[in-house]
Amino acid sequence: MHLKLFQNLIEKWCHVDDHLQPVTPSELDSLEERFRTLLPANYRECLETYGPVSVGLSLLSSIVEQNVQLEDLSQILSPEDIVQTTEGWRKAGLPLWFIAFASQGSGDLFCFKETTESAVRPMDALVYYFEHEEGGVDSMEITFTEWLKQYVELKKTAA
Repeated sequence: MHLKLFQNLIEKWCHVDDHLQPVTPSELDSLEERFRTLLPANYRECLETYGPVSVGLSLLSSIVEQNVQLEDLSQILSPEDIVQTTEGWRKAGLPLWFIAFASQGSGDLFCFKETTESAVRPMDALVYYFEHEEGGVDSMEITFTEWLKQYVELKKTAA
């Protein structure tokens, strides 16, 4: 289900001329080693199949036009961007136990909470929202798969 949702997200909201570049398992392994964590299996599979993506402005326009309580999504980050973004924002207030995997465009981030390396890899994980101006992190109380679904189910009102 998560792969189909990711594909639908790409088809509905991403730039048509973007060339998808899947991430290798070794890139994700290196990312996990760097942060001493295990990323959710569903998330890994999406990146290994499709890679990071940039979302078009039509998503933001649709959110605003429909006045829905949904945070804008700008990018699902590459492993390199995850490292750069997470480490940069940790210096500016992102708690050490969160790892950014997507950005909102204005500096706010979607994050996973770190797991211990000795834990069993989770299939899915809760998504947390880091609001950079407030400096706080809140659970969105939805999993990565549910997070994808909310964007896919949003009606597209703009081209």
